[in-house]
Amino acid sequence: MSVPPPPNQWGAQPPAGGPQWGPPPSSAPQWAPPPGPPPSGGGKGKWIFGGIALLAVIAVTVTITVLVVGKNSGSSPTPTSTGTSAPPSDIASANDKGPATIITEDPTCAPSTPLFETLAAQQRNGWDARDPSIPAPAWTPAVRAQYEAVAQAMRSAADQMVPLAKLTPHRVMRELYEQFIAYARVYIDRIPTYTAADDHLVGVSNSAMDSISRICAAINYGSASARGPLVPPASSPTHTAALGDTAAPQRFLTEPNLTCGD
Repeated sequence: MSVPPPPNQWGAQPPAGGPQWGPPPSSAPQWAPPPGPPPSGGGKGKWIFGGIALLAVIAVTVTITVLVVGKNSGSSPTPTSTGTSAPPSDIASANDKGPATIITEDPTCAPSTPLFETLAAQQRNGWDARDPSIPAPAWTPAVRAQYEAVAQAMRSAADQMVPLAKLTPHRVMRELYEQFIAYARVYIDRIPTYTAADDHLVGVSNSAMDSISRICAAINYGSASARGPLVPPASSPTHTAALGDTAAPQRFLTEPNLTCGD
């Protein structure tokens, strides 16, 4: 069964003008100068023992220095830098590891709006009034043309959302873009052999698109910034999903999950 868009999903327009988008350290020796000449009389023995103790300290220190230097010297010295040789990520949300919060600004809202409007307009070509239970072999030429036109519009929208998924600094927005891309592309691939079960794929992609649209509407109308501070802060996640290939994201669920039954 298709997931219908909520009322006025694409009717409202965001308000115009809404937010879119010294000298080096001394190398002097660290050792104190040797003691002066021994005092006369009974102090001679103390001086000798003091000298022996000093020599012992020097010997031990030199030994440790040799061991440490020897361990770190060789044909393959251990790097001292804490950096990594991996190239920097081109995904703006790569380091978004904190708790999910109310999003009050996002640079992808402005470019995503015309994409959604164009796709929604194409889906109103009669496809929106389709009977999703009718499989592909039973389509009339007119119905088939509707499906194929929507598939072309969805493919174009998905391709244009790839750079938006990279641009957003919020991992929640990135994952919504990625799931639209993933489910839309699978739905497109299924159209030649479409069955009723495949309609759920477009339901997911349209829901992801609607979520992004509503997040951006909350930003543009100011409700996110007005109500966001009233939301109690969430705890940091114990795990965040690893970055994948934004240009070819995978579906969130590809097999039944126990949560679905609940």
